Amino acid sequence: MVILNLVAVFAVSSALYHNIGSIYALFIPQLIILVFGLISFAGIFFMLCSIFKKSAPAIVVSLLALLALPTGISIISSYLHINLSCLWLGNAVSTLAVDNISVQTLLASGVCIIVYLVVSYIVSISVVKKLEV
Repeated sequence: MVILNLVAVFAVSSALYHNIGSIYALFIPQLIILVFGLISFAGIFFMLCSIFKKSAPAIVVSLLALLALPTGISIISSYLHINLSCLWLGNAVSTLAVDNISVQTLLASGVCIIVYLVVSYIVSISVVKKLEV
């Protein structure tokens, strides 16, 4: 659904504004990485569902994690005087929501999102394989 929406928005905006060149040079990779960020969030929720084996505890843990992890990371960062906010998936996704994004920021967010995606799916696949045996 998200991919169809992105294709429709791209087609309509390029038809209306007639400018595909310089505007979309970083916009298309930014959208692709953002879609992978949404898939990473879904992967984390699927991982929690496969670990807890029921959806209600997974929903509670997911909501608490979405609220508590950024706060915990900022508290630890201020205590250690090190910026650890780049390690959280939500920060990687929120940095993609700017107009003039640099290539370095785009690559850093992409790497963070891909790491979350791979780790969550590896953990969920290994948990499901243990349940099947």
